[in-house]
Amino acid sequence: MEEFIKLITPQDTAKLLNVKVGTLANWRSMGEGPAYTKIGKSVRYALEDINEFIAKGRVA
Repeated sequence: MEEFIKLITPQDTAKLLNVKVGTLANWRSMGEGPAYTKIGKSVRYALEDINEFIAKGRVA
């Protein structure tokens, strides 16, 4: 059976990262921020990509 990747909206992603939705849009236009998927005109984020983005920002 196929597994589906859980995708969430920019609004939910912004809440998780404690940033504004506009910040996510700016990051996308600059090629920064978490990886995202476009489905038609909709932008969605995979939880695993958000976690990877957070992990890359950790400072030891």
